[in-house]
Amino acid sequence: MKRWLFTTLFFLSLANFVWAQGYHHGRGHNGNWPDSLTTLTVTGTILIDASHVHPVYYLDTNADGQADYHLAFGPYWYQPASGAKWPEAGQTVTIAGALNDFMTPPSIIVFELNGLKWREPVEFGMFGWNGHDPWEAHGDTLTVTGVVLADTTYFYTHYYLDTDNDGLPEYQLGFGPPWYVPGKDVSRPAPGETVTIFGRLHDENMAGVPMLTVYSINGVQWQNPFGPAPWAGSWMHRDRDDSARVFCVNDSSNWIQFPPGNMGRRHGMG
Repeated sequence: MKRWLFTTLFFLSLANFVWAQGYHHGRGHNGNWPDSLTTLTVTGTILIDASHVHPVYYLDTNADGQADYHLAFGPYWYQPASGAKWPEAGQTVTIAGALNDFMTPPSIIVFELNGLKWREPVEFGMFGWNGHDPWEAHGDTLTVTGVVLADTTYFYTHYYLDTDNDGLPEYQLGFGPPWYVPGKDVSRPAPGETVTIFGRLHDENMAGVPMLTVYSINGVQWQNPFGPAPWAGSWMHRDRDDSARVFCVNDSSNWIQFPPGNMGRRHGMG
């Protein structure tokens, strides 16, 4: 009897654990994040399509004059802190990055150029919500107006602000996790939109500009400047009578769910 009861409880617990694990998206909607893609290193000749407003970069790896890969270096104004420089047409380079094969030719999100770091594989902290020291709430607050610039190299957009109309960013805007939306009265701005931002200033990031944690856009609150960020978690009461779901801060499709009474008693075991 005891063995049967133990076996039953074990499999019930196992089933509960499996049920509690949230769905982490596959390669569908936003499923091909850089940390989930295949990484590779390739060598070839740079091809540049200058027919666009900003040059588009490709790599010819077999010397046939045709593009084998599109190269995702980031926005035209990006300059890595490592000293790596944008390549020129005809230059032979070695690229390390993540392969996104949902386009033709396939695209490589560039992490390294000729052994020099171009950018981080996944830039956690670039939103101002990872809790490391530079993003603690001890910087100066300020209000600035400028034109929004966007970096869409990744599968979540990074936002910047150009305050002097030179086409280059003076600040990166920290809106929080990509899935966070505070309400129907405010939303993330569109590229090219002129906005007034009130926020808190922090140290320079990998793009070489300071991070501005956004508290309000055009006078409408984005998050409360006093107290924890709204995506920072919540209490789970010991005697709650409903399930509680906790989301991954950078991916709203990734979560873990706790059944009622999961802390302490009310496990159905006394």
